[in-house]
Amino acid sequence: MRPIRCIVDMVLLAICNCCLVVAIAFADIRVATLAVYLSDTSPIGRLTISNTDDEAREIDITLRFAYPASDSFGNVSIRFLDIVRATDPSAVEWTTVYPKHFTLGPGEQQVVSIWAQPPTGLAEREYWARALILSRTMRSSGTDENARTMSPTHGIIYRTGIAINYRHGSVETQAVINTAAFTRMKDTLRCLFEAKRKGSAAFLGNVVIRLRDERGVVKKIIERQIAVYESLRRYYDISIEDIAPGRYTAEIELNTKRTGYAEGDIIQAPKVSKLFIVKL
Repeated sequence: MRPIRCIVDMVLLAICNCCLVVAIAFADIRVATLAVYLSDTSPIGRLTISNTDDEAREIDITLRFAYPASDSFGNVSIRFLDIVRATDPSAVEWTTVYPKHFTLGPGEQQVVSIWAQPPTGLAEREYWARALILSRTMRSSGTDENARTMSPTHGIIYRTGIAINYRHGSVETQAVINTAAFTRMKDTLRCLFEAKRKGSAAFLGNVVIRLRDERGVVKKIIERQIAVYESLRRYYDISIEDIAPGRYTAEIELNTKRTGYAEGDIIQAPKVSKLFIVKL
């Protein structure tokens, strides 16, 4: 089982007066991986779901075709496609999850198997799916110990998605930087850039932004993880409160030097970079 690299963001669905309210929250359900990487030689993966709450939880898992996408302002979300075209690289139709439905008591955990059975004649490339994990709180009803039953509540539902990437045949990846714009907002410099995937697999790596003065000295540097499945706009804010006015060069670099992953999980690619002139 691969280690957790960050806390799983979960969507809190609160049902009140027949209205559905969506907000970011953290559940008492822990998933021991954020992504499952499968291939022709390793078509089976696993994830472990643990209940750290003091109440039982009912778990449901469904597969959907989805991937990270963004709006024109650089806000990123997971795009779920209800209609999947024949040209979409969906692995949903031939990927199985077991068990899909189960109940976890307080402190209990469940290993979930994920295996792919791609059809013959499938084009060589990477295929995608998301395992949606939905958790409802279970509470006992009745006071008689013999008659007590467990039923899901109607109040709080937690949901999160785990990426499933299946690599069929020989795959490769690369990302290119199309455009970038820099906007000063008081003591913050916002970098909004667009990257596009090239190759047959998602680009999973890092973005590094360096701000150099006219002597070439790096005055600011930030590094963040990035996942480019198709095209993606992202914005990053850089603090410049201690930066003097002047002419600077901003370098945007994309690389695949992620650490903490099993060998082969991250498809390696040559780093790319692009320079932009910024006046502060």
